[in-house]
Amino acid sequence: MKKLHVTLWVGLLVLSFTLMVTSGCTSDGAINYNDKLIGYQANVVKKMITLSKSLEGRDPVAMKRKLSDLGEEVDRSIAAVTAMPDFKGNTDFRDALLDLLDFYKELVENEY
Repeated sequence: MKKLHVTLWVGLLVLSFTLMVTSGCTSDGAINYNDKLIGYQANVVKKMITLSKSLEGRDPVAMKRKLSDLGEEVDRSIAAVTAMPDFKGNTDFRDALLDLLDFYKELVENEY
């Protein structure tokens, strides 16, 4: 079940990136802004995958450490994204990522 969650979120990451690329955003500034946002999400997803792999080892100490690492990465990403400025007066992408990161935080704190 946990692998399904990770797989779904990785798929969402790929879909998000694809939609951004195909939506006609050709401005370097928009691309750089999006890349920065996606970078934070990718860092969290990497930690999710590491946690998922640790579940296979059935080592509770390693699992707790990886879960803690994931929680710390989510918190760092939330702080960094919150501190980012808007993009030309628009906060839609930043706000959407913050919603997703809040969801990740809820998963870390309540589901694992």
